[in-house]
This record gives sequence, structure tokens and C-alpha cells, in this order.
Amino acid sequence: MTDRKNEHISLTYTKMLTHLYIFGFRFTADRERIMDCIHDVFLKLCESEDITAIGCLESYLYRALKNRLLNELQRKQTENYDENLHDKELEISSEAQFIEDEEAQQLSVCMAKSLESLTPRQHEAIRLYYLEQRSYEEASEKMGVDKQQVRNFIYQAMKRLRETCDESIKLFLKN
Repeated sequence: MTDRKNEHISLTYTKMLTHLYIFGFRFTADRERIMDCIHDVFLKLCESEDITAIGCLESYLYRALKNRLLNELQRKQTENYDENLHDKELEISSEAQFIEDEEAQQLSVCMAKSLESLTPRQHEAIRLYYLEQRSYEEASEKMGVDKQQVRNFIYQAMKRLRETCDESIKLFLKN
């Protein structure tokens, strides 16, 4: 059985080598690393007890190579870790966070001004539906109107908010 297994693996290696090699370039351009990983996959396959348990050998090989390459690349990144680079990344991320916080604050101020332009009923419908996360039925009971009127209030309020807000708020409302 071992000779048949080795012969089968050898034929599969010959058949799949070029395909696996090209597939490896999706993850890295390091030719040696790709070949090493392909050889590791086939070595592991040779060491396995029963390869007949593998349903589709080609799919297995692609998946095994991808996992092996990703593990190798992750290990390489860990080994090449540069403390100075980490500090620069932290600095950039804190600047990005500051900008994001500033934009959020501007958005909040603009939104508050826009909410002031709503009628009391529109404001109440928005508050119940979006802030308190009530259903249309619950909001209609609370407001003493039917569901369709609640939907109309919300539609009119959203329309007015879109008209009164600047571009950043419009993008926010689309999301």
C-alpha cells in the first residue's frame, strides 16, 4: 500500500506543482517560500496515514498550501517586527482617531441643529423609532396616531434632515 500511496502522491505532485506554484503567487512573490511551502504540504501528505480519507485531493492541496503560506507570512511578519514602525503606527492611529473624533463632534452639532428644525411630532416620531428603538406600532400607540402617520412623520423628518444638513450628514444618513 505504501508504494501505491507514494506513487499516487508523486503523480499528484507532478500534475499539481505548476498550478500550486502559480496559486502561491496570490499570497507572496517569494518563489523560494512558495516552493518550500509546497514541499512541506507534500511531505505532510506523505507522512499521513491514510490519504484516501481526503475527499478531493486537489482542493485539499490548495487549502493546505494557502494555510501554510499564510502561517509562514505571519511568522515572517512577527520576526521582522520593528519597534520604531510600531511607534509610528501608534502616532498615525492616534492622529486618525483625533480627526475621527473631531468629525463626529461636528456631525453631532450639525445633527442637533437639524433636529431643531423638525416639528414636535416629527421629532417625537424620530425619538421613539430611532433612539428608543420602538416599532411603528408602539410609536403609533404612544403618539396616539396610526402607523401610517408615524411613517409619514419619520419620512418627512428624514427629508427635512437631508435638506438642512451638509454633505457629511447626508453621507451619514445614507449609511
